[in-house]
Amino acid sequence: MEAKNIQLNICYSCMNRMPEESSVCSACGNDNGARSNPENTLPEGTVLFRKYLVGKVIGRGGFGITYIGYDLDLQLKVAIKEYFPAGVSYRSSRSYDVISDTSSSSQNHTAFSKGCEAFLDEARMLASVNSPYIVHVRDFFREHGTAYIVMDYVEGITLTKVLQKAGGRIEAERVVSLMLPLIEQLDKLHEKNIIHRDIKPENIMLVKDWFGVHLILLDFGAARSFISGNVSKTFTAVVTPGFAPPEQYSQKSRQGAFTDVYGICATMYYAISGAVPPAATERSIDNVPVPSFRERGVSAPEHVEAAIMHGLALKSEERTQTMKELYEELAGKSFAKESQPKSLRASAPVQQSKLSHVHQTAGHAKGKKKSRGYKMTAILLFLCFVILAGIAGFIFMNRENHSQPENIPTTAEPISTAVIETSEPTSIPIEQTQAPTTTPRPVNNLNAKDVQVGSYVTFGNYEQDNNLTNGEEPIEWLILAVQEERVLLLSRYGLDYRKFNNVFNDVMWSGSGLRTWLNETFITQAFNDQEQKKIIKSSVNADLNMKYPKTAGLRTDDNIFLLSIKEAEKYLSEETRCCQPTPYAIDKGAVPSRQNNNGYWWLRTPGHLWQNAAVVAPDGEILYAGNSVDTEDIIRPAMWVELGNSGSQENKAQGGGEKASSIKTNENGIKKGSYYTFGSYEQDNNLNNGKEPIEWQVLDVKDDSVLLISKYALDRQLYNDYYANVTWETCTLRSWLNGTFLNEAFTVEEQKKILKSWITADKYSENTADPGNDTIDQLFLLSVTEVKQYLNDKRCQGTEYARARGCYNSTNKGNLGNCVWWTRTPGVSSGNAAYIYDGGAINSEGVSVTFTNLAARPAMWIDISALQK
Repeated sequence: MEAKNIQLNICYSCMNRMPEESSVCSACGNDNGARSNPENTLPEGTVLFRKYLVGKVIGRGGFGITYIGYDLDLQLKVAIKEYFPAGVSYRSSRSYDVISDTSSSSQNHTAFSKGCEAFLDEARMLASVNSPYIVHVRDFFREHGTAYIVMDYVEGITLTKVLQKAGGRIEAERVVSLMLPLIEQLDKLHEKNIIHRDIKPENIMLVKDWFGVHLILLDFGAARSFISGNVSKTFTAVVTPGFAPPEQYSQKSRQGAFTDVYGICATMYYAISGAVPPAATERSIDNVPVPSFRERGVSAPEHVEAAIMHGLALKSEERTQTMKELYEELAGKSFAKESQPKSLRASAPVQQSKLSHVHQTAGHAKGKKKSRGYKMTAILLFLCFVILAGIAGFIFMNRENHSQPENIPTTAEPISTAVIETSEPTSIPIEQTQAPTTTPRPVNNLNAKDVQVGSYVTFGNYEQDNNLTNGEEPIEWLILAVQEERVLLLSRYGLDYRKFNNVFNDVMWSGSGLRTWLNETFITQAFNDQEQKKIIKSSVNADLNMKYPKTAGLRTDDNIFLLSIKEAEKYLSEETRCCQPTPYAIDKGAVPSRQNNNGYWWLRTPGHLWQNAAVVAPDGEILYAGNSVDTEDIIRPAMWVELGNSGSQENKAQGGGEKASSIKTNENGIKKGSYYTFGSYEQDNNLNNGKEPIEWQVLDVKDDSVLLISKYALDRQLYNDYYANVTWETCTLRSWLNGTFLNEAFTVEEQKKILKSWITADKYSENTADPGNDTIDQLFLLSVTEVKQYLNDKRCQGTEYARARGCYNSTNKGNLGNCVWWTRTPGVSSGNAAYIYDGGAINSEGVSVTFTNLAARPAMWIDISALQK
């Protein structure tokens, strides 16, 4: 299908929309009418899989071609990777089909076919990876005689260009801080038997998103599986001189995790020294050494240089063998192990050789117990943000040919005040008066035992990402003060953009239109009834501007208010006073500073005139003279909230205008067999009213984790998209649950509560086929063993949506409306999977993995705090 059949007029170069009557893009100047089709590439405007519009070529390598694309269903940019190995494939000028070159050798045709299968295998594995440091795989499929992978289109700047803008090199400490999270994630990929094989600065991008400023590894087109260190042989070597180790120059050499170690160390060497290491062939043949950093005229900590040089050893057996070892060497000490990480709950023991945590930036970690390794990582990240603060804004505001990504601004720095007090008259003694000495973790409920000054909590919902079709987003709040029974919160980001008063006149906080809006309109939009009951009506003082003394108005009793000058000075340092507006506030008119993306935000204290109110500038300086009350600035609400078990956020159903009912608990707490709501998914098959909250049944409670299974079968899904000998480890249903379903059913905050769990490969009986290997997943299916262990009543009904999609709907008397649902246990052959009948009986022999009317009933381990009020 050609682009002329599509109603949307999309630019083939940048994928922005264009006026219907024009073929020239106003954003980038590209003319769609003058198509450029490099040899052997798909024509611009081609539509793949009936949903992906193909644009211009943005990359080409030994294994494939990468195009910019557009998802016509979701209406967003994507990157499309086409399997097109150089030298053994070509495309006819009159056809879109890729043809392997059989004229020279039938061996090439076999290599092409096997390579295509491996290409899809890696996509399947990568689709289950949910990490901010690895490019996300959205889809993969076969078409036109080859295979395609659809990935997120990452907007940022390559490490190569970062170095160019930074003058050719970056200080060693900054490089290490940026690389450590990526190194940790690569170790997890290696545990899945995936090596990248083409790590270099051009394949690493610096981006800025929800997780702050960080690196993303791109282009897995050269990635290959390996078993016990032996990678499958390929017909094309991927070699980038200086960054490729000696084993990649030969098809017969053993490759493994140590191959990526060489690439990452060569990249770090280049970033620190500004020079590409000598090519491996040059080093081997001519015995050329890698110059030390001192010889290059730069300095680096001794342990960092030693770690990099160890990773650049020519002989693979003399090189650092794993990313975990490299991490430890770069960090200067061993990576601490936990006896049994909370996030790996299962019926089988956890392998202690695995890295025991998933790295996340400060303010986005999860769980109540931290390993020492996590603390070290969080501290290193915090140092990274401090060091990068000066250059990050420059890089991103001046980067070439890349627009600012539209998502919530980057992580603010932790609060640094030494003494915290309340300015409100109260008889309640202050419980906590000192800011934490370590980087605080986020808390998603308001229990006194959990919160601490400088932490972030989520409470309420408000439009922030400026995408009105996906519902409102949870509001993040910075904790300014903690008392015995209440906590003072300040919004982390500028939530809106409004006037202090609608008209220009002599007005104070007590009579301002902004006070009225916060306590009447904003409070009802952002908080449901239960949340509003937790917001304490506080006596807000009328602050006198000491630089411009005059009447400050009256003391007020408010639920929501703005900070005063005195409170801003007391609770916040100049750095932490900086505030970034959300994309929604920007759309309302907020203009972020070109230096740091921050904006001006209102305080409640009067300015030098009665027609002015004080503001905080983008650099954190308080402007006592203030701005005119009828001008617009960023709104950063503050409030006192009651602490207690019922203080957790009550999420809204995504896509709906009404607040969803909260997760309910009974008087005795969480019990097996009770039901809770968490996340949202289409269930009533009415696409016009948004998604419905998902009900879950509690199967088990262990310490601070809860095992849940959906009450209803949520979707009709194949166990595998095509007939093959598969297990849970390799099936497409696993990829769907941990990719598509995870992202559709849960917000970012909710996903942080879902634990990565050790999932055992279940061999229910001697008649069961090989169950494969254990996995680590967030979402999974129960095994036959677990069904017998946890469920007395194994019957389940499908939702209206699942039925509309083809889920079996029993008409048998006694089982009316029940469905048939998958387990993860294989059947008598690896082409079968066991399932549960509509009457609740277990069929351990199984049915074909491509059977069409069975349903998926997800299960997961979740942090217990997500189910507490």
